[in-house]
Amino acid sequence: MSVTLTAAVFAATMTSNSRLVPPHVWSAILRNPRGGLHLVAAAWRLRRRRWWRHWPPLPVPGEAYFDFRRVTAVAEGDLSADDLLAAAIWSSRALRNR
Repeated sequence: MSVTLTAAVFAATMTSNSRLVPPHVWSAILRNPRGGLHLVAAAWRLRRRRWWRHWPPLPVPGEAYFDFRRVTAVAEGDLSADDLLAAAIWSSRALRNR
């Protein structure tokens, strides 16, 4: 995926629904911009199938699937921004080393 497409997906996702990226995650992305690219790549891998058929037409995971993934990762509570970025970086590296 090109950097331009990644940036466009990221910008569209962030401007249309602010709950997708909480403010504490934005601060982590500003501290580690490369981690933000890994986060966008992870979000792209988690996108819902046929995302263009659902309103709003954004390539984001369905709420039920995202909640399932969050609960299996931390059981209760929310992921910290650093944990979220670390998981995205790990996921990108794991796919690259397959």
